[in-house]
Amino acid sequence: MLIIMLPTLEILTTTNWYLVSSPVTGETYDDDYVTANSIASSNSNRGISTYNTTNDTWSYMQGGGSGTFTNGKGYSVKRESAGDISFTGTSFNTGDVSIAIDNSNNRFNLIGNPYATHINSGNPFLDDNYDNSDATKPLAVTETIWVWDQEDEVYDNYSIYGRTLN
Repeated sequence: MLIIMLPTLEILTTTNWYLVSSPVTGETYDDDYVTANSIASSNSNRGISTYNTTNDTWSYMQGGGSGTFTNGKGYSVKRESAGDISFTGTSFNTGDVSIAIDNSNNRFNLIGNPYATHINSGNPFLDDNYDNSDATKPLAVTETIWVWDQEDEVYDNYSIYGRTLN
């Protein structure tokens, strides 16, 4: 079965960078995907990148390169002009999705919502990902979610202190 998801919300209203995640399994990206979605290009770099926690850098898709969107992984995407980005895959993500968290350097990890609907990022999400028995786990120390605010072009952070959402 082939599923096509075309966002109906105009979330990509500028040519700024956006943090996205695929809500379907099996979506690939390559030069054809870049063209079909009007992804920006600069020399050999394409406007699709992943965050590398190990060395705190961005890895940009290169012209002629390809990959598959990983469920739960966040990607930074930049379009040439305002518009939608489509995702085509074999099925919507509906079950639990796990992604490895990297504890190196600043311990920031770019994760994304793997579903076609919102997730409650407050207490349930943090509680489900909290383990105070292991201080090496990022959420066990900070319990913070950073969200990019496109309008103000800043990161907003949401933290739990004393086990209540502030």
